[in-house]
Amino acid sequence: MALRMGALLIAAFAACIMSGCAPEVTSTMPPPADKNELIGTAPGADYSWTKGYWWPQGSEYVWHPGKWEQNPNEALVYQRERYEERNGIYYFYEGGWQYRIR
Repeated sequence: MALRMGALLIAAFAACIMSGCAPEVTSTMPPPADKNELIGTAPGADYSWTKGYWWPQGSEYVWHPGKWEQNPNEALVYQRERYEERNGIYYFYEGGWQYRIR
């Protein structure tokens, strides 16, 4: 039983990391407001626009522009990069493809 529980915890932790729920970077300064981007036309029907985001670099933030990403599987949606503030610290979460929640 303990071995099975340990295996489940390891699997849950791995899924958490792969799905972007583990913070990548922290900052004590909030990111600026998102920039307005010209999206243009998708290069194909199976592409999704991934919005740009601010990345902390030293004491500044650097804008990473959005881009078209080819969807690897129609059951997936792109979860964009995001920040969460907790106790004055801003945690950055990497974006990526995740299964649709219904």
